[in-house]
Amino acid sequence: SPSVTPMFGKLLSRWVSKVYDAIGKPEKVHLVELGPGTGKLARPLMDALPEEVRRAVQLHMIEMSPKLRVIQSEELCVRQVSRTMASVGNYSEMNTYRLPFRGGFVSIDHDCSLEVSDHWEARTLPTWSGRRDDPEATLVTWHEHIGTVPEGPLIVIANEFFDALPTHQFSWNAQNCYWEQICVATGCKDDSENGNSGLEIVKKGCPQPSIQLDGISKSDILNGDGFELSPECLRISRALSERLERFKGAALVIDYGAEEPHDTIRALSRERGASPGLAATLPLLERPGQVDITADVHFGGLSLAMGIDIGLLQPQSYLLTSLMGEDIYDYMGIIRRGFYEGMPPEEEEIYHLTPLVNRQSIGSLFKCICAYNGVDMVPLPGYELHAKIQSLEKKMNLPT
Repeated sequence: SPSVTPMFGKLLSRWVSKVYDAIGKPEKVHLVELGPGTGKLARPLMDALPEEVRRAVQLHMIEMSPKLRVIQSEELCVRQVSRTMASVGNYSEMNTYRLPFRGGFVSIDHDCSLEVSDHWEARTLPTWSGRRDDPEATLVTWHEHIGTVPEGPLIVIANEFFDALPTHQFSWNAQNCYWEQICVATGCKDDSENGNSGLEIVKKGCPQPSIQLDGISKSDILNGDGFELSPECLRISRALSERLERFKGAALVIDYGAEEPHDTIRALSRERGASPGLAATLPLLERPGQVDITADVHFGGLSLAMGIDIGLLQPQSYLLTSLMGEDIYDYMGIIRRGFYEGMPPEEEEIYHLTPLVNRQSIGSLFKCICAYNGVDMVPLPGYELHAKIQSLEKKMNLPT
């Protein structure tokens, strides 16, 4: 979405401003972006912030890639960056991962062949800081881990971040009555011309009883049914919630996914995308190392891991339309008129919001939730349209 139009970042700046007001306008607030990509979200967002908010904001970018950190610093006009070391805070151990599953829950022990980043055990990691070339000389700091962000009020944005984290896939073998983990094996004949990369999909049995069910019986599960688990996703969600429990703030997660997704691990190629913001799906092992491997975000598991106040899962279109506020009629008028030659650049930015707010396109494919603590605002920032729709449904006695 940030690559489609800078208006995406400008609208999210309104969400940041509303949260800042709702938590009492602290003197300093940490604005954190998880997985900032090329910086095309952060730059228009920061530039559109009101002066009062921009003065209070310290921007933190959670980024592992040195190459992307350079690209982000150039996009944000940060010229001189200095390196320091910072300690990772202490977080609760996650020995069991719990997900909603078929009307009940499934719990997976950590020892079930699950791998997580060694960053969770590290105690010191490098950070890089510099100041933007803007009127407020905003401090920007890059981190490899959320744990090195300083303590204090927190506003977090995770746009298309969680879908890129490692994901494990499990399948129920009804004949033998046990769970299998779906894995990738090497050693096959490499026949690249026919789409065979020398890799293959295999299944292996899981240690018993490392996976437990709650509220659902094994006899209710169909053969081949299963679930997807991202331990990193749940650990980062828990880390964010522990920070928000100690300080006021909010975390906005925008991604493709569902309350309880199934069988969604796939390969995506941006080169073959059918329209702006969309990518073509390829066979999982067709071009290893050349395409993105992704999975839908398990918003139900993410919400359980956070364990704090969570706004309802809603389409991205509701969020962006709510953030238009009083400009909604002007913006929608521009979108309805369509593109024309000689269109002013500021109107063109608004027009390119079309797929992002279209319920038949990205506006519905992408969804969002908001975790919060100490946000004194009803409805939540970005949930105004959702609240109006729920109110109308209630008056009409429709199921919400």
